Amino acid sequence: MTLELEDHAFLRELLGDRGVAGPGDDAALLSVRGPLLVTVDPLVEGVHYEPRTSPARIARKLVNRNFSDLAAMGARPDAVVASFVFGPGWGTRRRRAFYRAVDAAVRRFDAAWIGGDIATGPSTVFTLTAFGRAAARPVRRSGLRVGHRLFVTGAIGASLASGHHLDFEPRVALGVRIAQRHGPSAMIDISDGLALDLWRMLDASGGLGARLVAPAIRLRQGRGRERLLEALGAGEDYELLFAVPTGRVDRVRADPELPDAAHEPIGTVEAEPGIRLAWPDGRVESIEARGWVHV
Repeated sequence: MTLELEDHAFLRELLGDRGVAGPGDDAALLSVRGPLLVTVDPLVEGVHYEPRTSPARIARKLVNRNFSDLAAMGARPDAVVASFVFGPGWGTRRRRAFYRAVDAAVRRFDAAWIGGDIATGPSTVFTLTAFGRAAARPVRRSGLRVGHRLFVTGAIGASLASGHHLDFEPRVALGVRIAQRHGPSAMIDISDGLALDLWRMLDASGGLGARLVAPAIRLRQGRGRERLLEALGAGEDYELLFAVPTGRVDRVRADPELPDAAHEPIGTVEAEPGIRLAWPDGRVESIEARGWVHV
């Protein structure tokens, strides 16, 4: 029996019956009722993690970054399918530790790993496709209006230095709560840098601008202008950036289930395009919408 067939047998035993039918056929089966949200994200060795990273941490990041995308639209994950290409250094023991960790990470959110495929190649690339359903109307990026207030669910910056990019928790429950209780006009997960992801929301909403309040933005490490500017473009934060109309601000501030960071607006949507950063001494500076660009 080849390694591929051995791994397929191992995965059929590990996963059992999931979805409408368990793995083992040419395609997975899902029962679809109503809108289905779908997202796909890869992990590339040497880009998203270092080769010596443990299988468990790689697996968590792979699953959690996909679930973070669902959270940004107010959705809970239902199921995933996977495409794994193993490069050198992935022996049987390491592969099976990875499979178990992927399954455990998916199960933590009451979702199911229902299928996919595996292969070997010159380099390692792991890809996951996640399916989810929104408890309320799915929240898109494009609903910003002038005067809407901006919030973020946690601190940003220094994700690579602190290990946060491997060990973060996707804000699934928060995304659902925000969508259900606070009527957000737009929401996005901060994966490529707050400045760049905010620009994407502004651009999708018709080319608007925003004024950020420097002291209101919490940093994971350090303080001061240079550290803040670095954090705004650093990426891999996986917090949620969302906006609400002014009439809903007090309700967001008073919600005890939201983190402290989400109780204070970090900025306001403006008609003038571009992103501006306001300082306590009255200075206002324009900042670039820089961040992680994939290609």
